Amino acid sequence: MKTVKVKEIGVQVNGTSYFKNDVFEVTDEEYEPIKEFVDVLSENSKNVNKRIVQIKVENEDLDLKEVEEYLYNCLENFGKEENDGSNTNVGGNAGENSDEDEELEALKYRAKELGINVTHNMKKETIIKKIEEIEQDPGENPNPEGE
Repeated sequence: MKTVKVKEIGVQVNGTSYFKNDVFEVTDEEYEPIKEFVDVLSENSKNVNKRIVQIKVENEDLDLKEVEEYLYNCLENFGKEENDGSNTNVGGNAGENSDEDEELEALKYRAKELGINVTHNMKKETIIKKIEEIEQDPGENPNPEGE
């Protein structure tokens, strides 16, 4: 097996068309008739767990070799970072951050009462700041009755 990338225009293998910059796997037999139209990226063993990731890059100013090296480095280190203890709820252990979750939900509810549009990814500090701004100057409250 080989992982190949189409050089120009396109090729057809077993009824499937591949076009410029497409990356796919071929057997040695499939490779022979198309070898002048593709670049070999890697010689693969018959490891079925291997995956091909194809990324379309439209920004022509990027150095693709640099991007490729960066991505390979990210993939090599994926899941290998040591836990420094800052993310205590990694793994989804129930109850570890329930107090913080309840506080955040209470803040979101209070903000809604004050007419503040709270998005799902808004940080707790941002919500607190917006609530304080409204409570300090109630004349600017867009929704004074909380409806």
